Amino acid sequence: SLCTIFLWASAYPLTKIAQTHFTPIPISFIRSFIAGFFMLAIGRMHGMQLPKKKHIPLFLASGVLGYVIYTVAMNIGLMTLPSATCSLLVATSPIMTAIIASKVYDEKINLVSWIAIFIAFAGVAILLLWDSGGQFTIDAAILWMLLSAASWAGYNIMTRKLVALGYTSAQITCFSMIAAAFWLCFWSADGFRETYT
Repeated sequence: SLCTIFLWASAYPLTKIAQTHFTPIPISFIRSFIAGFFMLAIGRMHGMQLPKKKHIPLFLASGVLGYVIYTVAMNIGLMTLPSATCSLLVATSPIMTAIIASKVYDEKINLVSWIAIFIAFAGVAILLLWDSGGQFTIDAAILWMLLSAASWAGYNIMTRKLVALGYTSAQITCFSMIAAAFWLCFWSADGFRETYT
């Protein structure tokens, strides 16, 4: 689990470094294309089943939420915000997931959870003040990061639906990334050109 936490946390500074050579959308395409088809190749060697045709629209939607909006918005936000600030803003995603799940699945949020939600968003407000020198202004980059967090929350809800349909986490991640590569294919030429320049 510590390895997972380290890899997740390292995504922000490493993406910031990568963006010295890539622009936000092409790097999202390259990321989804390579990871998705690599996972597909490994998965097929181990007997991973392809999605049913009737479920393809669900994977197209999860690809948009989890790997198009999420990564593009994050990449844009990382252009001007410090990696630490970005990671803290995206960390509000579980809170957003809980709020969405309470509406979609009629899950109850107890008092302790509401207090935690209040503290989390109070932390976001402090970040807004901190990054603006004490003036309560909303930087566009912060809005991009909050959009990224909200999109990932939507992806979590989609994942829950796909799990209920019998798909594994590996299948969901793989097919969602391939779907993202499909949506981002208009930037494929830019992505490959930036890779070799």
